[in-house]
Amino acid sequence: MKLTALSLGPENAKLLTDTAREALLNSDLVILRTERHPCVPYLRECCRQVESLDAFYEEYDDFDEMHGAMAARILKACEEYASVVYACADILSDALLPRLSGKVPLTVLPGISQTDFLLSRLPDAFRRDPEGLLSVPATAVPHLRPDPDIPLLVSELNSRTLAGDIKILLSDLYPDDMEIVFFSSSVSGDAASRIIPLYDLDRQEVYDHTTGCFLPAVPLLEKERFSVSDLEEIMERLRGEDGCSWDRAQTHETLRKYLLEEAYEACGAIDEGDDDHLFEELGDVLLQIVFHASIGKSQGSFSMTDVATAICRKMIHRHPHVFHPEEHIDGVQNWDRLKQEEQNAGTQAEYLGGVSPALPQLIRAEKVQSRAAKVLPRRFLDTMICDTDVGDEEHAIGAMLFSQVLVCRERQLDAEDLLRKTIDRFIERFESLESRVRMDGKRLEDLTDGELDVYLATASEK
Repeated sequence: MKLTALSLGPENAKLLTDTAREALLNSDLVILRTERHPCVPYLRECCRQVESLDAFYEEYDDFDEMHGAMAARILKACEEYASVVYACADILSDALLPRLSGKVPLTVLPGISQTDFLLSRLPDAFRRDPEGLLSVPATAVPHLRPDPDIPLLVSELNSRTLAGDIKILLSDLYPDDMEIVFFSSSVSGDAASRIIPLYDLDRQEVYDHTTGCFLPAVPLLEKERFSVSDLEEIMERLRGEDGCSWDRAQTHETLRKYLLEEAYEACGAIDEGDDDHLFEELGDVLLQIVFHASIGKSQGSFSMTDVATAICRKMIHRHPHVFHPEEHIDGVQNWDRLKQEEQNAGTQAEYLGGVSPALPQLIRAEKVQSRAAKVLPRRFLDTMICDTDVGDEEHAIGAMLFSQVLVCRERQLDAEDLLRKTIDRFIERFESLESRVRMDGKRLEDLTDGELDVYLATASEK
């Protein structure tokens, strides 16, 4: 029992390696991934016995099931024949190789890769420095997020439907009319490559496992769509030696107010229900995050990766019911306990103290009360708020405000939102009052108390 898995390469038998040719000619059975390969006429003529797995493509709709059935057929053949060869275009990227490894004695023979072959057919205008080239089979593209900063080579573009799906994905990152290279099928006898616009990717005549496309890197200033990494690059340039003096001068402390302002403006866009305004304001918030990360990186304290790592770890830790369902943990019931663990809060008082004092104080009051309510009934909260040992006026007024937040919590109302709406109504009524006064040719600041009473009474009647 012997199994050899090898690459046929991207073209006819002329590109077979000598080792692969010898294994094919000496085997008892050659199993082809597909008949649609330019080497097949040669193999049919020279090999002892040849079969293909093409029928599995028609039989299965699910790729995992199909690959499992294909692997099972190959392994069964190893029981029937002393020497079996499994041949595909590029064995190192073939989905069956992991399913065959460890099952029988296996020898793997690589050949000329589809990547090397397609790159050799690039038009002269596209032959630039390939550093950082991303080369992937078409079926892997939807699971990646291609980076326009580096060249992209897509191989095995084997159907118009797949080409359409990839075009839609790429059009979110690249200009629709960007010039790309389309590699025609060598199976059809047309070995040429040609330049087409991206929007024509799914409008070509032939698609099979030898078809592919190449997208060159897009310089920053030529991009129409951008990513977070682009924003990081822009920030690095702004804070670099030849950048902007204002950006270089900023610190975490000087940017603090802008972070708050941008967050509140994003909240304002949410209140407006304006999605276009919202994504613009969220971009301003993102800028502040990238700005702080750039400062941290320049100081050697932290980077954007540290920022992303911290929140990813936190989200995974707080959602064990999602990421570790086998542990059967109730995520909702364990939420507060998990947060306490993250804050290293050994006592409930330390947990309360973990609520940031930088929050707007109505929000801070709600969060502190919410945490305290986990361990204390309402009447005890009231007693602690109304501390009779402190009798000054400031404390009394503060206690009243704190108590009103407690009332809002009990009614499941947002104290901050209620106050905002009340302020908005006050401003509206003020504007209405002033408008009526101005219509009478008067000014608010010149009215007597009696005149104000009349205007206010009139407003109340309306």
